[in-house]
Amino acid sequence: PAGAIVELGRSVARRRDLGLLDDEASSLTAIAAAERRLGRFGAARKHLQQAVQLLDGLRGRVYGEHFRASYFSARRAAFDESIDLLMDLHQRNPAAGYDREAFRIAEQSRARTLLDSLAERAAGTREADAELIRKQHSRRRQINLLSAKLAALSTEPQSAAREQIQTQIDHLLDDYREMEADTR
Repeated sequence: PAGAIVELGRSVARRRDLGLLDDEASSLTAIAAAERRLGRFGAARKHLQQAVQLLDGLRGRVYGEHFRASYFSARRAAFDESIDLLMDLHQRNPAAGYDREAFRIAEQSRARTLLDSLAERAAGTREADAELIRKQHSRRRQINLLSAKLAALSTEPQSAAREQIQTQIDHLLDDYREMEADTR
C-alpha cells in the first residue's frame, strides 16, 4: 500500500492539473483506503474529507436526473470508505461519536441524491442527450489514457513525444469542456 500511495499521489496532482476533479476524488478515496489499511487513520480521514468536498463541489455541475444519479452511484465509494473508516475508529474508541458521524454521512449521501432529483424535476431541467454523455465518457477515457502515457514519459523533461501528448490532451480537454457546456 505505501508504494500505491505515492503513485496515487501523483495521479491526484495530474488529475487536478487536467481539471478532472471527480477522478481526483476517486484517487483521493483510493489513497484513503490504502492509508486505512496501514493504520494511518488520520491521513485516511483527511483524504476522504478532501474527496467528499470535491464531490460536493461537482454536484451542481452534473446535469440530467439519470446522469446525476449514476454519477453519485459511481462516486459512492468515497462515502462508503468514509463510513467504514469511521466505524473502524468507533471500534477503537466507542465514546468518541464516530458511529454518529458515520450515520450522518450515510444519511447525507442518500438525502443528497433524493433532493437533487426533486429539485431537478421542480425546475424542469432537461435531461442531457444520451449520445453527448457517451461522447463525454469517451473523451474522459482518452484523456486518462493519454495522461498515463504522459506520466510514463515524466523522466523526459522536454521530449517531442511529451509535447505531442500534451497537445492531444489540451485538444481533448477543450472538446470535453465544450460538450460539458452543451449539457447545460
